Amino acid sequence: MLTATNTIKTALQHLINEREVLLEIGNVVAATKDKKDLVNVLADKLRSFIPFDDILLTLYDEQKNVHIPWVYFADPHRRNCPYYDQLINACHQVKREQTATRSMIQEPVIFKMEDELKKDQVAPHIPACKQSGLF
Repeated sequence: MLTATNTIKTALQHLINEREVLLEIGNVVAATKDKKDLVNVLADKLRSFIPFDDILLTLYDEQKNVHIPWVYFADPHRRNCPYYDQLINACHQVKREQTATRSMIQEPVIFKMEDELKKDQVAPHIPACKQSGLF
């Protein structure tokens, strides 16, 4: 019984910490006026509970059905790749089924590029990133 109580307390504390970070991020987002500052703040704060290398925030163009890169934070070794700007600034076509599925996601999703490359249908930017050395 004591072990279960400790497990519940640990899980609850983790949830409280996560919510505090999210609240802090929300406050910083509301106060940030520059998009470069925004992405740096997100990178600093999110690392405390989500492991990642890069952040890409996009705007969705409903008429063209594409994601347009808005701002990004990149791991330095990928950022220095000569093809990085070309790949990151490409507009990515959105598949309707992906949009519907992603809108129902309640938790962060981690995509492993190695797994994505094994799929029958791969987004064109993924093999290009692999060939260019971005990952």
